[in-house]
Amino acid sequence: MTPVDPDFASRFHLFDGIAADASRDDWAPSIMPLFDAGTYEYVSPPLSVENRTIPGPQGEIPVRIYAPEAVSTGHPGLVWFHGGAFMFGDLDMKEADVVSREIAHRAGAVVMSVDYRLVTPDRKFPTSQIDGLAATQWFIENAATLGVNPNQITVAGGSAGACLTASVMLQLRDRGQTAGLRNILIYPIAHSNLPDFSDDLLAKTAEIPPQLVFTKQDTIWLNSNMGFESVDPSYYCFPGDSANHAGLPKTLIINAEYDSLRASGERYFEQLQAAGVDATQITAVGALHGHLNRNPGDCAVMHLTLDQMVEFITG
Repeated sequence: MTPVDPDFASRFHLFDGIAADASRDDWAPSIMPLFDAGTYEYVSPPLSVENRTIPGPQGEIPVRIYAPEAVSTGHPGLVWFHGGAFMFGDLDMKEADVVSREIAHRAGAVVMSVDYRLVTPDRKFPTSQIDGLAATQWFIENAATLGVNPNQITVAGGSAGACLTASVMLQLRDRGQTAGLRNILIYPIAHSNLPDFSDDLLAKTAEIPPQLVFTKQDTIWLNSNMGFESVDPSYYCFPGDSANHAGLPKTLIINAEYDSLRASGERYFEQLQAAGVDATQITAVGALHGHLNRNPGDCAVMHLTLDQMVEFITG
């Protein structure tokens, strides 16, 4: 069995003594900041960074644009959606900011990280999907101004952001707007009901603290907050629930080995293959869910995943 990346494994002791039935509200506020903390202060590579807003049907969408200091023309482009179960996350979380900085530097790319509207008690789906589509269309339409090669644009995200990415790609497919695009899904949740776990996945998740495992019941509860059941299916809120995946562009899926959501990523890969999509699947060995929400100098598997993304984005 592949060992868990040391950046995670060295912190498993933090969960010792937590009762199996303890509410997350009781332990997460004190434990998770320690579990997620970097061992050093992240230092950004030299980049140009701009905070701005772009237009959307629901109002202005905050974005952060990262580019090489010497912006010219013909750069690869990346639209990036952070994760957070559609209820959490922002442009400052590591999965948004650090990932964007690293990809912009390593790939020589122009990266736009999107602060899409999150689901709240008063605002449900398809609020995220509307912003996601609008932001991607804006990036495509303004590629030349941004110095981006319009034939080398990748749309990508992690976890809920990967779900949003796949939703946006299906919406773009229906509009005939996928020319020059490709997409990356990092540890995605693509289905409203988490597929069954393989024997291998059951064995892997048994090796980590249960507090770090998403159960089927967890995902059902999380997804029930979104209001997706009554949404027009053309928004593809959970893209794995769609019956038609044909015509999607080249896709890379990177699942985490010790992540129960791997069941959804692996199933979505099968669906894309069955539909004739040019899809590749990679398992990030030793990785837990959210391994892009670390410091690359601490977490070897994050460093590797970033390099795999760069290879796909620049290829």
